[in-house]
Amino acid sequence: MKDPLAIVGIAVIIGYLAGRLVGYVKISNFMIPAVAGYVIIGVLFGQSLLNIFNKEMLSRLGILSDLALGLIAFTIGGELKWGNLKKLSRSLFPIVVLEAFGAAIFVTLSIQLLFHKWTLSLLLGAISAATAPAATVVVIRESRAAGVLTSTLLAVVAIDDAIALIIYGFASAIAKAMLSGEGHIAVTEIIRHSSVEIF
Repeated sequence: MKDPLAIVGIAVIIGYLAGRLVGYVKISNFMIPAVAGYVIIGVLFGQSLLNIFNKEMLSRLGILSDLALGLIAFTIGGELKWGNLKKLSRSLFPIVVLEAFGAAIFVTLSIQLLFHKWTLSLLLGAISAATAPAATVVVIRESRAAGVLTSTLLAVVAIDDAIALIIYGFASAIAKAMLSGEGHIAVTEIIRHSSVEIF
């Protein structure tokens, strides 16, 4: 079967069934989330085992990933309420700052100490600031969670990913300037490049 859409359709159906099946598994009264089943099917169909989804096919299906991420972001935005955000503003700020900037700074410095490469350190540090909104939304929906913790979690995920995008824009611009070997980093070029990455 060489039709990418047919393969994706079959993979989605099998992944859904696997997720439902995993959802019935309980370990010490702890229910395994369905997203674990999706990951298992991804590993099975991916390059590690069956190699049905090879690099070429994954690159051709990149638009589906963008669409899925867009829908997830839309779902998170729909769940957020301005009134709740105002109430949670005092607790949200330190959480977001520590999670986004704290992770980025820690990973950047750790990689720099280990490998002594600022370009690699900056990029990995910027990537580390991002969260996984897909898994978060799936687990929240599956468990039908609601309340202050859920609202805080969704808000943190949304804001954290936005900050991570900005951090990555600046980090990639600085890394590109450092790799160019010009000996100096132009602030205007960094702003221009980061704006392109963000928007």
